[in-house]
Amino acid sequence: MSAHGNAKLNPNLVIARYRAGGTLRSLASEFGVTHEGIRQCLLAHGQSLRPHGWHSRLDPEIAALAAEIAADIPKQFPAGASVSDLVDWLGSSPTRIKQAIDVLLARGTIKSVSAGVWA
Repeated sequence: MSAHGNAKLNPNLVIARYRAGGTLRSLASEFGVTHEGIRQCLLAHGQSLRPHGWHSRLDPEIAALAAEIAADIPKQFPAGASVSDLVDWLGSSPTRIKQAIDVLLARGTIKSVSAGVWA
């Protein structure tokens, strides 16, 4: 085990939580390691890091919507979802859904499976 305790980390789980919006410090607390241990784990497994302070610039409503989409899209829409699917399901505006999708695409949390459909 390293000095940062990252030998006990599941890299796939750490990356998934990071892509869903977890910060280095929140993930460190969740997994019982240092934020440097989380950072090293992410980098060692090819995950690029977001700029420092990104979360303070993200609209909280968009962040919450993005987290909800990231958590539930695979279960609710295994073949992928369109903006209209997500509007009907979440009851949010198409503009807000598109903003949340942009956040998730930038994070690599979801991907485009065809024109206007994400999974």
